[in-house]
Amino acid sequence: MELTAPQLDAYLQKQKEAGLRPLSIAGYTTPEGIPQFAAIFEPNKEKWEWTVAYGLTTAGLQQKARELAPKGLRPLCITAYPHEDTVRYCTVWITEPQKPTPYPKEPTIVKHAGYELLVNATQRQMQQWLEARKKDKHSVLWLDVVAVAEQPLYSAIAALDDRQTDWGAVLDFDCNEYNIGKAIDKLFNHRRYEVHIISGYPAQDSIRCALLWAPIIRNRPWSQLPDITPADFAKELQETKDAGYVIDILRPYAIANKAYRIAVIMSTKPREHSDHVLGVASEELDKFIAQARQDNLRVTQVTEFVQNDRLVFAAVARSNTDKVLWEISRGLSALALQAESVEWAKKGYRPATITACPFNGTVRYSVVWVKETTAAKSPKKAKEEK
Repeated sequence: MELTAPQLDAYLQKQKEAGLRPLSIAGYTTPEGIPQFAAIFEPNKEKWEWTVAYGLTTAGLQQKARELAPKGLRPLCITAYPHEDTVRYCTVWITEPQKPTPYPKEPTIVKHAGYELLVNATQRQMQQWLEARKKDKHSVLWLDVVAVAEQPLYSAIAALDDRQTDWGAVLDFDCNEYNIGKAIDKLFNHRRYEVHIISGYPAQDSIRCALLWAPIIRNRPWSQLPDITPADFAKELQETKDAGYVIDILRPYAIANKAYRIAVIMSTKPREHSDHVLGVASEELDKFIAQARQDNLRVTQVTEFVQNDRLVFAAVARSNTDKVLWEISRGLSALALQAESVEWAKKGYRPATITACPFNGTVRYSVVWVKETTAAKSPKKAKEEK
């Protein structure tokens, strides 16, 4: 088989339509300097997703790997050939059927320079950790839940100081009881406290949610919805857009392979702006992040979730009036999170938000790290740190 690049593209499409998948793609250069290719195929009985890339330089190969890894594609075959005074690579990438993600065997505590993260926690383990934080007068700043192997799995962030000790949390609440006048009224005084963080997960007979509340910062109109559909969320955005609402929390979670719900908190904030993406591929998330930096916004939350056996992403960007520095890590295992935490702590960053996603045998974590600049600190605090 001797195929030019255009012929190879047509042949690949023909074989895909015939229900075949490539085992190997090899390239070579003719004496006339024209690259040609040969390929071997086999029946794609398991209906794996696959893609082929060729003509890649070393840098191009690295970029392709970064692009495809978040989609669950892994390299099956790689071959090299010389062309235009450099080495070029042909690659075959595949996505095998998802492996079920087992429930983690034990929780992981990550120490981070005055902060503590708890991940891979059961409801009981998270409850015990919350009680310890309350007893030690620590400040719980973030709480998240996701379903793994049909059980809730929790993660949280606490500052090991007393900046905000007047907080409360509940780990398993029926979303049907979330409206004012229902069971949520018994959790806390709505004239004094408000929900700051919310996330949800499917249970056998209902949609459940985890809540973290703290004192009201300032009285303002708000919208809190723990289990809204994507279509209804779009309507809610349209209805609140002209009223100056911004997104505080946007936490999608899968309830089936092809369906998801969203936990969202929006409120009015004068002179602030928010933007978001929802259910996008990795490349679109990268573009969103790059645009947020260009527009001097701050990405406050990134979430991975699974739809149609693929990872998709959601993110929120807000006005960065305090000129906070921020960075993002995603796709981290609990072990990788520990290592990543050490590196960001060395640079003066702290964890601000964390969300979990079970995918292909592993619980993956996405984290937003932040670092206050001198301009964002009070004159007294900045002076003390010098």
